[in-house]
Amino acid sequence: MSQKELDDLNLWDKGKYSFEIITSSDYKSQAGNEMIKLGINVFNEVGMCQHIFCYLTEKMPHLVRHAAECCGLIKDYEAGELNAISFENRVGELTLGVQKAKDGYPAKNTVIDFVVSEVGVTQQQRTKQPDFNRNDLDDEIPFEL
Repeated sequence: MSQKELDDLNLWDKGKYSFEIITSSDYKSQAGNEMIKLGINVFNEVGMCQHIFCYLTEKMPHLVRHAAECCGLIKDYEAGELNAISFENRVGELTLGVQKAKDGYPAKNTVIDFVVSEVGVTQQQRTKQPDFNRNDLDDEIPFEL
């Protein structure tokens, strides 16, 4: 197999996928543009996970707005108070695409847009809930020395 064929094996088809934002931070591009950098886990229909990055910039206002809407942060966005940390642990659905290889870098999956769902989704509904019940933890574990 050629290197291109090997690189293409890691690409997912264009389409809608579930996601979870695991990291978010303020970021400055090489050109000095301020943006929010999102580290996103994307999940396919069989539960496989792929990690990608998405950069929210003023140059793509529709993407910033849709990210805020999708993550239940539209009130912060409209008030001009949207900040990077608010995106952490948010879940939703996005449209994934493929960016062609360029400048010596292989093709990669990229966020085309965030899917805006039904009206009235609250911030709590768009925040990932723990996978376990904290009440099940037993703090009375005896230790022997």
